[in-house]
Amino acid sequence: MSPKGLIGFVCGRRGTWLVVALWLVVALWLVLLVVAAPLASKLTGPQDNDAASWLPGSAESTQLLGASGA
Repeated sequence: MSPKGLIGFVCGRRGTWLVVALWLVVALWLVLLVVAAPLASKLTGPQDNDAASWLPGSAESTQLLGASGA
């Protein structure tokens, strides 16, 4: 594409729609961030990553944890 063609593309009718589409994408990301920000605070709560909390009681690892008193 020649520079004249590129300038015509950016400054013409298609260029206007391109700019509008880019602003819509930016606005969509901003809305997504505003909606997701309050949900992020729920992720900071305490987590129980102990193997005994998610393994079955009959698992060997859970039995060893119970025997060791951890």
